[in-house]
Amino acid sequence: MRFEKLGGLTVRLTGGTDGKGGGNGPWVLLLHGFGALGDDLVPLSEYLDAPAGTRFLFPEAPIQIPMGFGDSRAWWMIDMARIQADRAAGKVRDMSGEIPRGLPEARERVKALLEDVHKKLGADPARTLLGGFSQGAMLSCDALVHSTQPYAGLIQLSSTLVARQEWAPLLTRRKGLPLYQSHGTQDPILPFTMAERLRDEFHQAGLVVDWQPFRGGHEIPEPILRRLGSFILKTLVQKCRVGGWIWQITAMQQSFSPPSLPTMNGPSIMTTGILRFFSISRSFCPCCSRFQGVGFWIWDAEPAATSGWLVATAL
Repeated sequence: MRFEKLGGLTVRLTGGTDGKGGGNGPWVLLLHGFGALGDDLVPLSEYLDAPAGTRFLFPEAPIQIPMGFGDSRAWWMIDMARIQADRAAGKVRDMSGEIPRGLPEARERVKALLEDVHKKLGADPARTLLGGFSQGAMLSCDALVHSTQPYAGLIQLSSTLVARQEWAPLLTRRKGLPLYQSHGTQDPILPFTMAERLRDEFHQAGLVVDWQPFRGGHEIPEPILRRLGSFILKTLVQKCRVGGWIWQITAMQQSFSPPSLPTMNGPSIMTTGILRFFSISRSFCPCCSRFQGVGFWIWDAEPAATSGWLVATAL
């Protein structure tokens, strides 16, 4: 891991070819929640499945708050007394009509961060996933909808709906965007019902939502991490062009024995980022009226390349 100063924020970089964000792999940027330490989400990079060479970036929120343990941070301040009063009264905490005080300023900080990640680290927005947990998830969504960059997808871990009057019209520009959303049905901080409303807003705007509710609270349990890893892998290694065809990758595995399909006359070779793809066979599927293919993939990564077989459908 290494530290950098990007967009005026302290960030931690992991993954890549050297464990410090090196190489030219895709990016996953995750924002921590209110009251967390700056390194709160860093361990996730060790647990999440991701394409070989994937780089992770963990920004530290700029506001230091007195929580009584460590260097607690926040993207904007929240009214803790109101939260406690609502909880005591059994009132559902609905912030959908509010633009939290401090959110616009936090958005500008993340905007500056993303600009630096692009300029200084060479990150391609189309190969970058944005996301976060709790307050960080809200901010990542807000930053994405206010951006025109073609980000690869969005991750919402225990988030909620805020600033609906701004988000709703802007989300329609993200039709087809892959999105992962998880939330505990017993979350005492951000109610599950409001997470469902957020999910519905995503659906109505046309985003492709991978919705993962779970029995639990304001947390990220292990099963959610496993499913998130699958989402990251599928989203960042999803499409490639081979021999004039665009293929949607439907399955990948590290293996030395490919499934059996009629062999093509000669391989087609191309490079997408650090993915080298060799198309070896294809056949027409009468059920879906599309060609299906089997290919050999190689991710260039030091000290050794990762390879395997994949199954894809022609678009």
